[in-house]
Amino acid sequence: MTAVVSNAKPLNKNTLRGFFDVTLASGLKLNGCALHEKDGRRWVGLPAREWTKQDGSKSWTPMVEVPDRDTRDKFNAAVVPLAAKALGL
Repeated sequence: MTAVVSNAKPLNKNTLRGFFDVTLASGLKLNGCALHEKDGRRWVGLPAREWTKQDGSKSWTPMVEVPDRDTRDKFNAAVVPLAAKALGL
């Protein structure tokens, strides 16, 4: 999988390490991805929208989903190193 990371913005909060955009070989561009890290493991959080539940608590709903674990693992393997480099990690 070929990808290009751009518009990297570091932000260190809880597991979050920063935000970035990623453009895939197909030309599909995902704006607002997030790089997370916990216990030595890094992963990409795909774009999501925040919303407020009836009880007033906040939640997130994904705007993009990867249908299966194998594809998600391949996506992370390709994008995480690029995002980490772009974020200076």
